[in-house]
Amino acid sequence: LRELADDAVLVSEDEVRAAIRLLASANHVVAEGAGARATAAALRAPPGARGRTDALVTGGSIDAAKLAQILAEPAPGSTLSAPSRA
Repeated sequence: LRELADDAVLVSEDEVRAAIRLLASANHVVAEGAGARATAAALRAPPGARGRTDALVTGGSIDAAKLAQILAEPAPGSTLSAPSRA
């Protein structure tokens, strides 16, 4: 794995929840926590520092009530930001 990966990033549950909100609101993608982790990790770096980044988003089997709860949460000063679509 070390030969294939450039880095490993640890993300918090709040960052995963923020990624779930971002994927749903900005991209109309429903992802469960495990599926949103790659996005949370990619978005941890500032847009200028991360360059072009791809994240494989999987798993849409999040419970509807849980998704509604996450979407209703205010974004607590999150540093996550979607890439610009220029």
